[in-house]
Amino acid sequence: MNLPKALFHFDIFWKDQLFPASERASLRNHLDIPDVVCGRGELTRLPAERLAEIEVLVAGWDATKLSHDVLDRMPRLRAVFYAAGDTRGLVAEGGCFERGITLVSANRELARSVAEHTLGFVLLSLKNVLRQSAAAKRDKTLLRRPGPGIHGSSVVGLVGYGEIARSLRGLLRPFSVRVLVYDPYLAPAEAASEGVEQVALETLFSSADVVSCHLPLTEETKEMLRGPHFRLMRTGATFINTARGGVVQEDEMLEVLAEREDLWAVLDVLKEEPPPATHPGFFLPNVTLTPHIAGCLGPELIRLGHFIVEEVARWRTGKTLLGEVRSLGGRASTLSGMRTVRATLPLPEVFSESQVLAK
Repeated sequence: MNLPKALFHFDIFWKDQLFPASERASLRNHLDIPDVVCGRGELTRLPAERLAEIEVLVAGWDATKLSHDVLDRMPRLRAVFYAAGDTRGLVAEGGCFERGITLVSANRELARSVAEHTLGFVLLSLKNVLRQSAAAKRDKTLLRRPGPGIHGSSVVGLVGYGEIARSLRGLLRPFSVRVLVYDPYLAPAEAASEGVEQVALETLFSSADVVSCHLPLTEETKEMLRGPHFRLMRTGATFINTARGGVVQEDEMLEVLAEREDLWAVLDVLKEEPPPATHPGFFLPNVTLTPHIAGCLGPELIRLGHFIVEEVARWRTGKTLLGEVRSLGGRASTLSGMRTVRATLPLPEVFSESQVLAK
């Protein structure tokens, strides 16, 4: 049986992280795909006849944007499988959908990774672990300072209800917590089916023991969370941001944190990354900083490749695709949008495999 002709297209740095040998072998059960990578900027340099025969593109970070011009040169392309998140930077508006090309993203796996990271800090916050650990080091004694707890009347507030927040809500189900959501684009019927309560943003900040931010950075959400919101937070509450630093008016947030030592902030993202050594977050005792690590990193990247391999298998057998992208706009441009995460690792000098692909 003839398999669809396919091509890997991303920076070769990601090859073994996304698709180690075992995953590439699995892909070859479904695709006629060379064990080489068409790297950054190399796709459009392939011979016209090579581009014209590609039916499936397995893409990843640093892939060439599939403009209408590029797609015109790939008339047999039937599917694009993206081992990353938001596809808006990969495909021109209408590029795939107008041509009947299936577009699949691993965004749900990235979202799951961020949600798992966030869940850890939600539970640590509800158990008051961060404060008690800091107090133990400061006071040189161990005193129990109970937090709201993970079973009882604790309240978790989710700002934005996109892919990550939905995944986090699912992870929170085993725990007896009340979940509030601020997202004006969330339909009431959907909120009810998800088991969340829709509230005003101010109500969420004033009611939640933990406020977790899941806003995409858009013109609508830029510096949306400001000082007055943080001043509303209840005594001992925690703010977690694994979304984008730019959705917070950072100076105002830090000012409130400096004034109110009862609050805590867990910040995986900042307005400027990496921050300068003088950033107040390094000096405030009630701020936990992490270097944008909530998404898949290192060995975790294999989950993206594995998901894509499974999606290719589903596509080949006519099964429902779990990561199919049906619109580049829609919810992705609202508060319910998706977060794109990539590893912030330096790219080494790599060799080109384009000469192999051209054969």
